[in-house]
Amino acid sequence: MYLFLWRAILIVLVLFGIGKIITNQMVSYYESFVIKSDHAFIDKTLAWDPQNATALHAAAKQVMETDVPRAVELASRAYIGNVTNGQILLTLANLNLRAGNINKADAFALQASRLEPTNPVLLFNLAVYWDNRGQPLNSMFYLSRNMEVRPSLQYEKFPNLLELAENPALRNILLPQALNPPKWWDNFYRYLATTAASVDTVHFIIAMRRQSKVPLTNIEREATINRFIRDQDWSEAYITWVGGLGPKQLPHLQNVYNGGFELPVTNTGFDWNFVNRPGVTIAQENSYGISGNYALHLTFTGDEFVFNNVYQYLLLNPGTYMFSVAVRTDSLHGRGGLVWKLVCSNNPDTVLFTSKRLLGTNDWHSIAVQFKIADKSCASQILRLYSVGNTLYDNRLEGGAWFDGVQVLKTNK
Repeated sequence: MYLFLWRAILIVLVLFGIGKIITNQMVSYYESFVIKSDHAFIDKTLAWDPQNATALHAAAKQVMETDVPRAVELASRAYIGNVTNGQILLTLANLNLRAGNINKADAFALQASRLEPTNPVLLFNLAVYWDNRGQPLNSMFYLSRNMEVRPSLQYEKFPNLLELAENPALRNILLPQALNPPKWWDNFYRYLATTAASVDTVHFIIAMRRQSKVPLTNIEREATINRFIRDQDWSEAYITWVGGLGPKQLPHLQNVYNGGFELPVTNTGFDWNFVNRPGVTIAQENSYGISGNYALHLTFTGDEFVFNNVYQYLLLNPGTYMFSVAVRTDSLHGRGGLVWKLVCSNNPDTVLFTSKRLLGTNDWHSIAVQFKIADKSCASQILRLYSVGNTLYDNRLEGGAWFDGVQVLKTNK
């Protein structure tokens, strides 16, 4: 008798276990379609599991436009079934917002953000929620966090952020991010500085950044300088550039910065710009006869191209000046040779001076040229080293040239 009863119990348990397995498999199968937003499987999932949180949540969202009380009831049951799901709480927040329960709605939204602080979908939906609440600062906070955890979203949202920055009535929404820059800020600021329709936008945003205790990054500074130079806002470009110089760099701040080529060249602002290309090697190297540890060394390989790949922006006031440089040429062969030129930045056709041509083999010697800047219409200048010639073949050079001690000094004449 006992053996029969024991066997019966075992059979019931086995059948129950098999039934449970089948139920779980069917629920998982139907739920997978609900997760993919296939609403046809909501009722089928609930038929197998009436408390399934995924299906209840989907059902709530399905009726939230037409039956708010029913949607609240379904979403509440869904939350009971999965208390760690921030999306369900956000649905409850939106439903309470529709019903006018503002405090309750906000509480649900805040609780949702605490539950899943790094969920990119939830963070985006929280940004939408606070935007609907008319709280753009909160909306921007969650959008910022979303871009931090989902970097691929950044460039999709940068045009929208640029619209904020360009709108005087809205740009202060970006102030919290300017004061405490998130990870995406450098990329956004570079985009803004390059793309903004007006340089005034750059002025305003960089002014906000300067209110922060966090110093400008090299990326921000370079983007700002490049935009100011592009718009010929020379004084602001120069101030921004000088603000980034350190104790080792400031002693080299003269009319020509780093004229002895002792410091590494940054290709930024009013430093030297070296534009590398095939056919020439541009380097700072040691050699005999130089005044410090390094000089500029150019090595040409005989390619046919116009060389203008070494230059520096200057900011000289009206007056009379003397340009000088120490030069050495090592078997520098070609038809035209090399010359130094100074032109107005806003009008490169206005040539302020051209040095004598450099060719052949010559030991260290100085060349000097006096020139004059007549008025402030030439507010900034470009000092550049050029090859000379009317054709590519004329510009062809082979051999080496050294330069040291580049100076521009104001004279009394």
